[in-house]
Amino acid sequence: NNGAAVDWLKSIGAMLTVTSSGSSVASSREAGKLGLVIVSALEAECEKAGVDIRLNSAATELVMEDGAVTGVKVENDAGTYTISAKSVVLATGGFGANSEMVTEQVPELEGYLSSCSVGATGDGHNMAAAVGAQLRDMDYIRVNFTYHTQPNGYYYYMGSLFNTGAIFVNDAGQRFVNDQGGYGVGMQVVEQGGSGWAIFDNSIVSSMQDVREYMELGLFEQADTIEELAEKIGVDPAALQETITTYQGYVANGVDEEFGRAMLNMTFDEAPYYACRMTCRVQGTFGGIATDTDTRVLTEDGQAIPGLYAGGDASGSYYGDDYPLFITGGSLGRAFAFGVLAVRSALGKLDEPLDGLGASA
Repeated sequence: NNGAAVDWLKSIGAMLTVTSSGSSVASSREAGKLGLVIVSALEAECEKAGVDIRLNSAATELVMEDGAVTGVKVENDAGTYTISAKSVVLATGGFGANSEMVTEQVPELEGYLSSCSVGATGDGHNMAAAVGAQLRDMDYIRVNFTYHTQPNGYYYYMGSLFNTGAIFVNDAGQRFVNDQGGYGVGMQVVEQGGSGWAIFDNSIVSSMQDVREYMELGLFEQADTIEELAEKIGVDPAALQETITTYQGYVANGVDEEFGRAMLNMTFDEAPYYACRMTCRVQGTFGGIATDTDTRVLTEDGQAIPGLYAGGDASGSYYGDDYPLFITGGSLGRAFAFGVLAVRSALGKLDEPLDGLGASA
């Protein structure tokens, strides 16, 4: 249904264009700006349809009557009240920003910071569980090592370094994972302390605008030789040089014999050389509220809870180890695809084409 969903978004004014990178179909390659493109179009459509959007209002509890969900309790500055509804769709995101919930599921991640939305606190999970919903795959939490964190707490996503050639080493100066593995190898990095160094040469800086911007912000250590770079970052120079020499052999032969890295393009022959401290962060959660293929929320014994639906990162894993490109990379596309499905299911209009639902959805 993604083609029809994208066509519908464009019909209501979402400025979607051709794919400009592996993670976006908006004019900017930043997924965050794509989010703004989609949300602004949806907000305008809601206003035209007279939808009552309530901000700064927290849903705290699902209302149950005779075994069915019939509304939600809400809190805001004015107090607490109840909204009655024929159906409730939980679209509250994951729980990656809730360190207590993350640690409960994966104790090894205690103390780790998050790169998730600050709203990804698992509220929907807890409300659903309170009315008997099944939570599945809750310990399937993705951790990504490709973040640089400043002393003031501000952090930068540095995935482009590894996607364009940088290698990743631990504090002993050794590679120990597939440098392009992202969250797929995050827990292996956690096992070695949760941090390491991106090592690269000037070929990446000269060819990538965002990398140059990071350099201008002073986020990198820089040196004219590998030995000098190693000394600056407190890594044994001989060990780092050996790692790079071995890697240069893999590049020359076109095969990473240790970790199977696919991109082997950086030869470390263009000084100066750079290092950037990388830290692991909780990037997102795959687990969540169990649903059937119509997005109806299920109990522990697999029965649908009448009146309750879930979509997006609030719902349980649909794609395991995959990170599919729906209308954009991963979570945003998943949220929209299954959000549309949830609304159609709640309206009892699964058999109707998306363009026939209009503002009623």
